[in-house]
Amino acid sequence: MTTKIETAALASVCQVQKLFIHEYELNGVRRQLPVVTEYALTYQDDHKSKKNTEFYRARAYRLDGDQSTDFHRYDNTICVTICHKSQSVMFGPTGVIKMNPRGAGIGPALMANVIEWLQRQPGTASYAVMTGMLDSNNAKTDDERLQRNKFYMAFGFTLSSMTDAEGLDVVGGHFTAPSVGLLSVPERYQSRMKPWGAFDTEVGKERSEAAQVREAAAENVKTLQQAREWYEAGIFRRPKWPL
Repeated sequence: MTTKIETAALASVCQVQKLFIHEYELNGVRRQLPVVTEYALTYQDDHKSKKNTEFYRARAYRLDGDQSTDFHRYDNTICVTICHKSQSVMFGPTGVIKMNPRGAGIGPALMANVIEWLQRQPGTASYAVMTGMLDSNNAKTDDERLQRNKFYMAFGFTLSSMTDAEGLDVVGGHFTAPSVGLLSVPERYQSRMKPWGAFDTEVGKERSEAAQVREAAAENVKTLQQAREWYEAGIFRRPKWPL
């Protein structure tokens, strides 16, 4: 069974592991997107305790398109499959990698999470990264091409094509890396997603502090009103001086 077929099989049976929140600012508004991570594995037939294939996926909530499902198999999704027999890994999903809304940093956040998980798996540092296909639909203009290619290259992938084009100049081609250990997560993309527990605690703290501010403001208003009442009462009670 090929890695591609095993990926499809495991993608349909993987179980949710963790819930994260991806925070971003768009058009001056602070927004949040839920992100789930999922996992599945198979064992080698001749050695039931030895892992054969592992599948890991990070998926962000969809804000557009078909709303019959909040988390799509391909949109706002990045996954990786580890084949221990061939000592190789394959990134996906295969075909179009679509992130929406643009400019929210969803792609880098998901890729960072997937690579960080991958590099925590014992013995995978020397595993080869299988060649993946670049989507030419994401490179229709020079700006789109540069954005797509910078995204892959930032994590240590190398880009190539059937022409002489390399790196940022590649339009249609492939991405790969000599090994998992040579991939890296730029500091600016690290810890972009917060675990739900940490996010919930942070929000609770913000709400508590906001409530305290409102209470203090209300008390200040009350004190000012009382001072005004005392002041006005003092004026009206002032004795009239004889002419």
